[in-house]
Amino acid sequence: MIAQGKPFGVLFTDLDEFGAINKKYGQPAGDEVLMQAALRITEQLREQEETGRERDIVFRIGGDESAIVLPGVENRENLRIVADKIRTSIQSVPFDLPYRNVQVPLSVSIGGAVWEGGKTGEFMDHVGQHLVEAKSERDTVSVK
Repeated sequence: MIAQGKPFGVLFTDLDEFGAINKKYGQPAGDEVLMQAALRITEQLREQEETGRERDIVFRIGGDESAIVLPGVENRENLRIVADKIRTSIQSVPFDLPYRNVQVPLSVSIGGAVWEGGKTGEFMDHVGQHLVEAKSERDTVSVK
């Protein structure tokens, strides 16, 4: 998208207090939460359009963190709409841990930015800084 000069946004997500789930219920329970969270995130993303806009893509970047590339997103307002949909989908319904017969509430912190040119590394650092801002408050979105 950068090489083609196409607009896009990037979101980084981090599940709040995820480590506590692994500690309390074990790694298999944590893995179950990660799978459910991935499904909830994916459900909020857009498919490819006939206009040529590519589909949104989510990547696991480590632990409970993910990166989401949003082709065609040109401004913060649209980026925030997607981020808020993801945040709401995570925190609105507790996560089911069938092996433990328990449901656990969870929230997510999301940072993001819209590509406006410059160096790729600096852009990704910028997105990461917004995630750090969101993590400081928990269950929030920080996009610029």
